[in-house]
Amino acid sequence: MARRSNSTPAESSDSTTPEEAAVTADAATEATTEAAPAAAEKPAEVKIDLTAYTAAVDAAYNGRDESTGVVGDELLEAVTKAYRDLDGVKPKNAAKALVGERLKDAVNQLDISSGRAYMLIGEANTAGAGGSKGEKAPADPAEAYVQRLVTLALAQSLVTAPEGVDVAAATDKANSTLAELATPAQEYLTWTNADEATRGDEPEVNSTVKAAVKLATGKTAKAGGGSRSGGSSFDGPRRDIGKHIAEAFESHNSGDFLTIAEITNFKSTEYGDSKPSAGAISARLFPSTGKCSLDFVTPNTNEKGNRGAVKN
Repeated sequence: MARRSNSTPAESSDSTTPEEAAVTADAATEATTEAAPAAAEKPAEVKIDLTAYTAAVDAAYNGRDESTGVVGDELLEAVTKAYRDLDGVKPKNAAKALVGERLKDAVNQLDISSGRAYMLIGEANTAGAGGSKGEKAPADPAEAYVQRLVTLALAQSLVTAPEGVDVAAATDKANSTLAELATPAQEYLTWTNADEATRGDEPEVNSTVKAAVKLATGKTAKAGGGSRSGGSSFDGPRRDIGKHIAEAFESHNSGDFLTIAEITNFKSTEYGDSKPSAGAISARLFPSTGKCSLDFVTPNTNEKGNRGAVKN
């Protein structure tokens, strides 16, 4: 007779009743639901607030000289302060991006005044990043004058002739060129120092004169070309930008508007296969004096804000 087993398979595998199993499942679900939000919790992202900075930028832009785009020192200092008050790298990067976008829009619209204003505002951000590490100019004007003289004299004494250059011939040419440019340089210096509202159009001088005047007035300038070139003065034919503009409007009726881009792309007999720069046309229509000397057009902007001119 076979022995009967003392264990029952059903009892050994699961002794939980259906009611107990349901209660256990509900408890597990509730515990998971309560734990989920805690596990998903992340640090709240701090919102970047550029309200004060944007207000300073808008005030600087609105207070610019509309003809030149120059922004006053006090307005730029306010931008610098607002930039410094921004806490952290992200807000400062957002501030730079804001000005960068506005500058980009101004460039795309060939708006020289706005572009220059936003460029100066952007430089105010750089000034706010920690200030210049360079040596500050002395407060005493006499000392500043002495430093400028010494700097220029030292630079001249350190200039050496490249290999293969006839020093005697180069010196003679330098002396003759110096004599030729002395008067134009003095005239350009006088124009530079004159009141922007009354000084008239910029005299036509080469890059050497402009660099000399900048250095003489304490500004940064590149004196002469680098090792790869002999300078950047323009030796090509001198063209009249006014004649090009006149030709562009010749076939149009009175009241017709052309943008600076359209005037630039017009093929004239004055420029032939070449094209004048958009900057040169903008400067001719919107000079720093604020008064255009061309009597056949009136500088204006269209409904999209693009600069150009209307035929009289």
